[in-house]
Amino acid sequence: MTIAFDTETHLIEPGLLAPPLICVQWAYRKPHDVFQEMTHRDGAALPYLTEWLDGHETLVGHNVAYDMGVVGAQWPHLLPSIFAKYDRDEVTCTMIREQLIMIGRGTFKFQYDAATQEILPVKYSLTDCFNRHFGRHLNKESWRLYYRAFDQAPGVGTWPQVATAFQDACKAGNAPEWVSHARAQKDGEKSYAGMLAAPPDEPVRYALEDGSTTLALYESQEKHFGPGGEDLLQDQFRQARAAFALHLCSAWGVYTDPDAVAALEAKLRTEFDALTFELQQEGIIRADGTADTAKAKATMVEACTEEGLPIAKTKGGDVSLAAEACSQFDELSVVGKYSRFLTVRKTLSNDIKMLAAGAGEHPLQPRYDMADTGRIRCSKPNITAVNRGAGIREAIRPREGTVFAQADYEGLELHTRAAWCLEVIGWSKLAEDLNAGLDVHSVVGAEFLGMEYAAFKAAVKDPTHPLHKVCKEARQGAKAYNFGVPGGLGAKKTVKYAKANYGVDMTEDEAKARKLVWMKRQPEMEVFFQLAAQATNNVAKHGDEDCLFVGRKGKNLRYSALCNRRFQALGADVAKEALWRVSRACYTRRPGSEGVLFGSRPVAFIHDEIILETPDVPEASDVALELGRLMCEAANERYLAKVPVRTEPLLMRLWSKAACPVWVDGRLVPWAPAE
Repeated sequence: MTIAFDTETHLIEPGLLAPPLICVQWAYRKPHDVFQEMTHRDGAALPYLTEWLDGHETLVGHNVAYDMGVVGAQWPHLLPSIFAKYDRDEVTCTMIREQLIMIGRGTFKFQYDAATQEILPVKYSLTDCFNRHFGRHLNKESWRLYYRAFDQAPGVGTWPQVATAFQDACKAGNAPEWVSHARAQKDGEKSYAGMLAAPPDEPVRYALEDGSTTLALYESQEKHFGPGGEDLLQDQFRQARAAFALHLCSAWGVYTDPDAVAALEAKLRTEFDALTFELQQEGIIRADGTADTAKAKATMVEACTEEGLPIAKTKGGDVSLAAEACSQFDELSVVGKYSRFLTVRKTLSNDIKMLAAGAGEHPLQPRYDMADTGRIRCSKPNITAVNRGAGIREAIRPREGTVFAQADYEGLELHTRAAWCLEVIGWSKLAEDLNAGLDVHSVVGAEFLGMEYAAFKAAVKDPTHPLHKVCKEARQGAKAYNFGVPGGLGAKKTVKYAKANYGVDMTEDEAKARKLVWMKRQPEMEVFFQLAAQATNNVAKHGDEDCLFVGRKGKNLRYSALCNRRFQALGADVAKEALWRVSRACYTRRPGSEGVLFGSRPVAFIHDEIILETPDVPEASDVALELGRLMCEAANERYLAKVPVRTEPLLMRLWSKAACPVWVDGRLVPWAPAE
């Protein structure tokens, strides 16, 4: 049997993504009729939830990770049963199912609206999904933000009377203090007006509707799965597990150090003021602090002319002032200073503001979501794209009495690309190099220079070697081919990619020549690109779907997307499986497990990197090593058995790309930057 359930809770607040539960409502079909029920937290909610979690019914919710997080926070003793339920593929999410369906249709982000004849963004709220399937809008502008009014009303039969008394109190100006917070939320005033005008039975009707509409949506989505369907939902349980683990990561959150944030802001403010003064003397910054972009563009044209450089243009044909265009000039030049001015200004307005939000009472709580490749998207803030410069990462610190345990995969997308080639093509030279323990960037870099691998590596490691600089640059250039070119980059984009990501300069002719060398070293890539081109033609001619190695489908995909998805999607599944196993070990004690990770908490997930908070005790070394072991197990048991990937776990007192493993007497100790 399928049970579609939902919860009503206190309001979500800063630092509280799993607020106190008010009630649980659910719907189920038996055998042909739909039944609806609900109960208060202090009523029969716990017995029902316990029965469902220990039984074998399929539990369905819309954004069910939130509801499971609420249940786990309300009754922590249920967490082992929640994880076990997910492990048995008995929890799924109508929001994730809808995303998988839209990925399969090629309309994940945008869809043509026949009524308005417009291309509109696709949204995934319950209301939007229900409307897409049934052509009917749900009324969500009444009691949605106000269920706290029933916190002390365990008898659902009394709710109409409680609702009337609450409405009267609000109208008389005697609303509880928390109501002002509800009204301050997005569309809060509209919801407030709807609540005041709603009939007394609306709170019960509204709650029950969330259960019945979720069930109806689930049943409508089923036509995309199973016999006669498109099998667009075969990845639903794996993605539901990942969503729950990511939600737990968000709910715990991560703090920043107020002293580090203040020091960083002061440093950047001093630099910004100095740059502003210097650029005002050049006439590029006005007295009021705004930029004279016309003057800046003229300065760019003049500088390019003097240096004999091409003038970078925007897509619209205007002079570009983007960081990539400015980076070709020395930082002491006027253009270089203007570029730095823009960077520092953005850092002060965006990054410092973000860091300051996590330096007080509440942590930063990044929200994770699924992209159409299966990779994660992150927002509020996007911790996966934190500025690597200026000490932004270093201001992110563990809670008092804890340290960070961190591990990431070594060249994950190299291994997933090799695994895809082994699975589909049947062979891979890249896989041979990886399994031989070679540094594939040095392998390719050595080929670029016509050197022996051992001699090249020796030159890279030895700063006094006469070829150290040229070999190190060649190795950096190799990364552009190992990581960027498999995504379908042409010569022109390879030049930009190499410069922007690895600081390597090359001409288009050099880019073409190096690609030939790279493909000679990894000859399977010729077949890889041919298969992508064939798939692109099939999509263009027939609208055929590309079945990914990991089981998700996509339609209307372009060449570069078809190239990227083959290794990106698999890498996403590897990392999500790792996060699931790590989270399960942190939140539950499993039979037969030593419980090394129990009590630690995942605080950040950055594509192929997992960061935990763990007590600052000698046993933290065991935590870091177990984190790395679980990540390798998750990758190599199923996905990368033929091309096993490795990790190098470490401990650190702050988040930094410069962190490295520090061993003392055979145990890891926390890394910290030199004073």
